Amino acid sequence: MKNLKYGLDEIPKFAELLSLSFYWLVVITPILIIGGRIVSDFHFSDAFEKTIYVQKVFFVSGLTILFQILFGHRLPLISGPSAILIAGIYAINDYFASYTSMAICGLFVFFLATKGKVYSLQKLFTQKIVALVFLFIIITLLPLVLDLITSEGDLTFNVAFSIIFVSSLLILTKLLRGFWASNLLLVALFSGTVIYLLIFPRSFEIIEPYFAGFQFHFSFRFEVFISFLFFYLALIVNDVSSIYSVAKMIEAEKIDERISRGVSITGLSNFLSGILSVVGTVNYAMSPGIIASTRSASRFALLPVAFMLILFSFFPILIHCFAMIPKTVIASVFIYVLCYQCIFALKSLKIEGFGSFLTILISILVCFSITFAPKWVFENIPDVLEPVVGNGFIAGLLVAIIFEQVLRKKDKFISETRGHGKEGSG
Repeated sequence: MKNLKYGLDEIPKFAELLSLSFYWLVVITPILIIGGRIVSDFHFSDAFEKTIYVQKVFFVSGLTILFQILFGHRLPLISGPSAILIAGIYAINDYFASYTSMAICGLFVFFLATKGKVYSLQKLFTQKIVALVFLFIIITLLPLVLDLITSEGDLTFNVAFSIIFVSSLLILTKLLRGFWASNLLLVALFSGTVIYLLIFPRSFEIIEPYFAGFQFHFSFRFEVFISFLFFYLALIVNDVSSIYSVAKMIEAEKIDERISRGVSITGLSNFLSGILSVVGTVNYAMSPGIIASTRSASRFALLPVAFMLILFSFFPILIHCFAMIPKTVIASVFIYVLCYQCIFALKSLKIEGFGSFLTILISILVCFSITFAPKWVFENIPDVLEPVVGNGFIAGLLVAIIFEQVLRKKDKFISETRGHGKEGSG
């Protein structure tokens, strides 16, 4: 990339290093807060337990960024809670079995990356499938978002607040520029909390300093493991895409090697996440926008960020403030994030004919129908089939992949047949 002030391995001057690090920090902090709160609100009702969970999110994310910058992809990329795994945790709804499967799948990802097998997944996950994965995540998470909005306070007010707040954020996205545009999530969390608490005041407890250690309980369920295996296949493709896009943008050398090392660290990070019973991480695709706006591709600007996130995790009073943000505010900001994910997915979808349209339509309908179907519909399904039939994300993904592969082979066969026919007639 041209016009960069600092290259990949250049260390900015101290003052500029602090400025760039602060920029990255205020971008990633609200993402960690939202991701941690979404899952902790699903798992726990107690604010103390939510605080511990968000602490672990900050700790694992900071540690992951540190190892990625020094030993992994060594690119200016931020890591945080994976939306794919958030969807998986919500869909499975088995605390110990989910995190056990996450730890095992983390080792599986590490093994695939070290053996150079991650590229074979690209044949299955075409651009259309990747775009559909983002839509499946949104559909799968909609019930969780609705639960957050309706679980506390006045239902009518919460719905009205969410609609007005999300609409305002979307409008501000078009109006704001520079620093404020890049840090709209942080501003939204703060302003939304203030507005909501002015209407529904609440008391706050000061908690004692505490950091949660190992709370791992091994609970292996084959059907849960198979489900998370599908989630992790999608996560690998997401990870590879993020690393590749940044490496290509800044014209980094040895991209394949960076991808292998980066996905390896992601695997180890997810193993640690499973052991600590916290949602796993992935490299985010938003980094190119930050690089372009700061004109800096220095990976060293992220080192202070990693240390700060780890340091934050040992200050539970600070994290406790994040854990006290009203659920409706968290859900509203999350909807705003999902809106942009939806826009990205729709832009990436290419309808190349009736077959392509059929793949998109049927897979989305399958995902939506299973996600919102009553629980009693799946009561008599055998445990072996439950990961596929009872999970909207996985069912939609499988349908999309099967349709895509069958139609592509059919198109290839027709193309080859026509080619031979032309040769014969000539």
